[in-house]
Amino acid sequence: MLNVGAHYLVRGSANIAKALGIRPVLIGLTVVAFGTSAPEFVVSLIAAAKQQMGISFGNIVGSNIANIGLILGMSALIRPLQVTKSVIRYELPILTVVTLLFLWFSFNGEFSRLEGLIFCLLALGFIGYTIYMGIRGNSELPDYTHEIPPEPPSFVKDSIKTVVGMGTLLAGSHFVVESGIGLMRAFGVSETIIGLTVIAVGTSLPELATSIVSALKGETEICVGNVIGSNIFNTLFILGGVALFGSIAFERDLIRIQLLILTTMTLLLFPILKSANEVNKWEGSLLLAGYLGFIFFIFLYKPAAGLGH
Repeated sequence: MLNVGAHYLVRGSANIAKALGIRPVLIGLTVVAFGTSAPEFVVSLIAAAKQQMGISFGNIVGSNIANIGLILGMSALIRPLQVTKSVIRYELPILTVVTLLFLWFSFNGEFSRLEGLIFCLLALGFIGYTIYMGIRGNSELPDYTHEIPPEPPSFVKDSIKTVVGMGTLLAGSHFVVESGIGLMRAFGVSETIIGLTVIAVGTSLPELATSIVSALKGETEICVGNVIGSNIFNTLFILGGVALFGSIAFERDLIRIQLLILTTMTLLLFPILKSANEVNKWEGSLLLAGYLGFIFFIFLYKPAAGLGH
């Protein structure tokens, strides 16, 4: 439901934007970029509304780790991923600064409304930067335009698609959060662990599907740019947006370690992406192994941390 809902929401709203005469590159950098991150945002928001802050926070951290380890790793195993100069010069340094700021703000065990506001303002700045670069015709920006439907827009049909997509996404997010709570109680693990693992992978399905299809088609430049852009967007817009509704408290010791893992994996991208400007199969295997090690560590760490209910 998350995957289908996001798909219809993106295609319907993108076609409406096309009908309004908005340039495809701007539709890709705004409407489509927002839509592909909709599962993470809606799930995190619903979890926060249900006072399941561990699921909300863990989903964002886990999705970012999954984007780097699982999605880039699996995509590189299919075909080496080409990296544009723009990603190395601009997007990756921006992601690194954002991740370090995320680590700093969250080290006290809480992400406050003020910190959420700061992230939202930074998100607006990043969106403004991408729109400016798009207007200038920078072809090295993450390419989201492949999600724009090729058929002529139909306002009624596309409006129905958008509404159905949003409704399916909301219903799917409700079921995901409720199921996550059920798994937490059934297996005696914390809500943060469920958010970091099962729900994080579930909300990353649209990015995973897009990246694998792009790798199979040989459009490998899309994969790296979309992952970097998604992680920036998840951290600034989704985390910042959810925090505006109330401070997010979480299991400090566990999240500190996971944020350090996320920071390490982000920094690891510098030598990987700069080596011949591609992610080869060996480097993809390393990223995937790192992600599997992260999943194993979470459940290994739980008894020692006393996180079971």
